[in-house]
Amino acid sequence: MGLMMVQVTKVRKYRQAKVIPISQDGSQVPRKRTLAVCFPEQVFSEVDVGTVWEVRGDIEPQTFTVNDWEHTEDLLVAESAKFLRLSGDVLAFYLAQKVEGVGPVIASRVARTEGIEKIIVEQDIERLCQIKGVDSQRAYSLIRCWPDSAVMEAIEWVQSVKMSPHIGRRMIDIFGPQAIATVRQSPFVLLALGAPWPNTLALAESLGFGSDSPETLCAIVERAAANLTRDTGD
Repeated sequence: MGLMMVQVTKVRKYRQAKVIPISQDGSQVPRKRTLAVCFPEQVFSEVDVGTVWEVRGDIEPQTFTVNDWEHTEDLLVAESAKFLRLSGDVLAFYLAQKVEGVGPVIASRVARTEGIEKIIVEQDIERLCQIKGVDSQRAYSLIRCWPDSAVMEAIEWVQSVKMSPHIGRRMIDIFGPQAIATVRQSPFVLLALGAPWPNTLALAESLGFGSDSPETLCAIVERAAANLTRDTGD
C-alpha cells in the first residue's frame, strides 16, 4: 500500500480525479502512466482542481475507451485522504488553474512574493500590481480566487481530530474566522454540522469536557431525544 502526495488536475465522476504526484517541494514526480485517485466518499466534496492531498492506498490499472481509443492508467483507490495546505509551487499551480489571465509564470511570481498572504488579506491592489505581469484586473481576480486560509486552517484542524474535511468548511460557513475557537469552547455544536457522535465525543473529552460535564450530559440527552423522535416519529 502506497502513500503519496498528489495535486488534482481534473475532477471526474464516481469519486475519481485525475492527479499528478508531487514531491515535498511541489515539483512533479514523473510517471510512465497517468494517475487517478478514487477518493473516500466523506472527503470527495472538497476535491477540486488544484487542491493537494496525501493519499494512501493500493494502485491498480484501469482501462477505458474514449472516442474508440483505449487508454490504460493507474488508479489509486484511497483508503485515506488528507487535505494539505497550498504553498510554493503547489500554490502557483493552483493559481494558474483557477485565476483567469494568470498563467504558470505569473502564478509562480505571485506565490514567491514575500508577504503575499497579508497582501491578499488586505486587498492591496497597488502592491499586487507591482508584481511583474499583474495588472489591476488580474489583481482583483487573484483576491477573489485566492484559497481561503481560514477554510484551510479549519480543514486541517478537523482532520487532526479525525473528522471529514467538509466539516471544516461548514464551520467557516457558519462561525466565520473564529470557527476553531468557537468549537473549542462548544465542541458539541459539530453535531449540528453532521459530525459523527463518537468523533465529537472524543474531541470534547480531549478538550477537557468530561463524561459528567454539563455540556456532555446535555448533548447525551439531546441525542437520546433525537433518536427517540426518529424511531417513533413523535
